[in-house]
Amino acid sequence: MKVDVKLDSIKVSKFSPKDFSVEIETVFFDDDYRKFHKTVHVNDSNLAESIIKDIKNMINNRSVEFNGEVIKGYRVQVEIKDKEDVLKKLGKFFSKLKTRVAKVKNIKQAEGYMDAVNRVRILSTKFKK
Repeated sequence: MKVDVKLDSIKVSKFSPKDFSVEIETVFFDDDYRKFHKTVHVNDSNLAESIIKDIKNMINNRSVEFNGEVIKGYRVQVEIKDKEDVLKKLGKFFSKLKTRVAKVKNIKQAEGYMDAVNRVRILSTKFKK
């Protein structure tokens, strides 16, 4: 079975200036609109590929059933529409996120601190319709 997936958007849903962790919300469409949240640290490598992998795992996990005795399932081929463009936009999103979080880390005075935190919290990207 093949499933075509189209990413709709990605945005910061929570940001913790205490430990600099960021919760992101990703919205995508397969047969219905779906979203998931993931907590990341901006220094992690391959965050864009990680999002794609999470979407594929989420779809594959939906194709598994357990009837109390046997696990039944089928493998789903997940195709990300405009994958190269999506990876570029995800890369830019995470690059901006890393830069903005670094600015928050480097602020030593109260002046401008909340503005920098809010700039992290409002970061989002939309993908092509």
